[in-house]
Amino acid sequence: LKRSLAAGSGAPSRTNIAEVLFGVDAVYALLPDAQKKMVVRQEELLFQWKNSRAVGAVFSSKCQKETLGHQDDNQLLPCTECRDLLKLHTFQVALNRPIPDDANMKFMPISHQDLDVGDIYFKVKGIRDLVEMNDGNSPWLKFARGVVDGVYAKKDVLLGMVEALVIKTERLAKGKSLKNMSYPSAFSDFCNILASTSMRCDSELWLTAPRVGRYSGS
Repeated sequence: LKRSLAAGSGAPSRTNIAEVLFGVDAVYALLPDAQKKMVVRQEELLFQWKNSRAVGAVFSSKCQKETLGHQDDNQLLPCTECRDLLKLHTFQVALNRPIPDDANMKFMPISHQDLDVGDIYFKVKGIRDLVEMNDGNSPWLKFARGVVDGVYAKKDVLLGMVEALVIKTERLAKGKSLKNMSYPSAFSDFCNILASTSMRCDSELWLTAPRVGRYSGS
């Protein structure tokens, strides 16, 4: 279930299905959209197993819908058809195929992506706008990706300042005060050094960040 968004598998290739439906010269990639949908629908009908994410299990397309009892841990035993999936060569191949690294998941063929599910997920998580604005040129998204990838792992002062500003903005948006707000130690140390060197620079810096406890780090 973690390998792809597919609803199931075990069917003949789309190329073979296209040839059966539209002749031996048919090429799936060149078919009109309406005929591609016919191929995909036929593929679903020929699945040998189906992935149920709601249940978190894989079922045979011929599931008998009756269990064979319970295991020692009280889990239901699969029916004969579902159990025999483990003997199916195509199912064994799918199980033994290595799971792609996260960095390579973006190369998943579009034909095997469910864009509607992805769009709904982005809406639920509230990140749709962030994803759609990612044209590869935004410095803010590049920075966020760099933080996630550890590019700025040693930039403790910079990350601490960004963290402080984000926390301040969130607290003010929720109508909370800035009392007892704490800062990352590297940023707090930087502020102490800056204040001892130039009070003017220190004042300019804190026009954008909260002042409470800035010298103590607490």
